[in-house]
Amino acid sequence: MLVSNFPRSDLAEKVALLARPGIYVGTSSWKYEGWLGLIYTPERYMTRGKLSRAKFEKTCLAEYAVKRLRERLYTVHRRLACLPTILTRETYVSPVMV
Repeated sequence: MLVSNFPRSDLAEKVALLARPGIYVGTSSWKYEGWLGLIYTPERYMTRGKLSRAKFEKTCLAEYAVKRLRERLYTVHRRLACLPTILTRETYVSPVMV
């Protein structure tokens, strides 16, 4: 019999505290149906009123990539928006709007 000193109950409490403000701890696989509604839009994978596993597994990575790209662009935009605008006689340079 395998006996572990791993503090499961302590970890469960800490993970529950993280989940309250919207931090989710889980699988790193993008083909996880548990992410439907959190990361993936369930309606994209419906066929005849039911979730199509084949459609989900075939196309979920594309939705994930688009969402990550949007998040990244938003982050870059917010960082650029903080930069001061530079005005000289020859040029006018402003932060790039994405």
